[in-house]
Amino acid sequence: MGAHARGREARHMIKTNRESYDYVISLGGSCNVSSQLRHRGLRTCSFPLDWTLMVDERPVRYLPTAFRTRFGEFCLHGNVFEYEPPAVEFGVVKRRVEDRATGFRFIHQFHAPVEDEAAFARERSVLSRRIDRLYESVARADNVLFVLSTVFPYDVSLAEDILSAAEEAFPSTNIELAAMQFSAERQSAADLCGGRLHVATYQRPVNIVYDNQLTAPEWSWMDQLSITGLPTPRELRKKRLATKWKYKLWMWLGRSLEAERAGCANMRFYKFSRYQ
Repeated sequence: MGAHARGREARHMIKTNRESYDYVISLGGSCNVSSQLRHRGLRTCSFPLDWTLMVDERPVRYLPTAFRTRFGEFCLHGNVFEYEPPAVEFGVVKRRVEDRATGFRFIHQFHAPVEDEAAFARERSVLSRRIDRLYESVARADNVLFVLSTVFPYDVSLAEDILSAAEEAFPSTNIELAAMQFSAERQSAADLCGGRLHVATYQRPVNIVYDNQLTAPEWSWMDQLSITGLPTPRELRKKRLATKWKYKLWMWLGRSLEAERAGCANMRFYKFSRYQ
């Protein structure tokens, strides 16, 4: 089956119980989730896992503990290290940092060497504020959807554990979890835990990280969602036509230049053209 056929199949793999939520919150996995939420008008504020990366199951297994301990052991100074040399993006130094205790990687959070305790404390304080915001926001909300996207498949019982822990942490809030798994052996979809857990697997190995054109069909299920009290994604998109054409230009430049670092905005789109 070709990539386009698989894409058409994937369009409606996830069907949530509601069309409107107080918050749709990323649990990380890759930058994909926050990027998709932002460009669809569903990301209203920052939360601790927005720009985190998972390369194995360790962070997935840690998430239930995170909910039960208010992110205890998360990104502590003695547990972090730079797993590869720093990179410069648009003149800004970005350090690739991994948390040994949880397995989470941070590719946008840290700019100073992690050995600099004062600088690390400042960055960690940002994460602390986002953790507090997560607990305060979800606790007073009626309906919240968490979204987790990984570039690897894992046993569905791990997603069930995450949902259970989130429900324990926020007993007065209606919680749903959408778990998206890429690089799976086959495509599938399932609603579990009384319809509160939505699991979808995709064979496609790579998903465009910054899909500014909203062309990745696996994420089209989000088009039906909205944030309570805010304009729908379609209305927002009409207001962002200038931004849309700006990204079209960047994508064209990325394909034309085929540069190793044509810029974070286009993320070397030419490499992913066969998946669109």
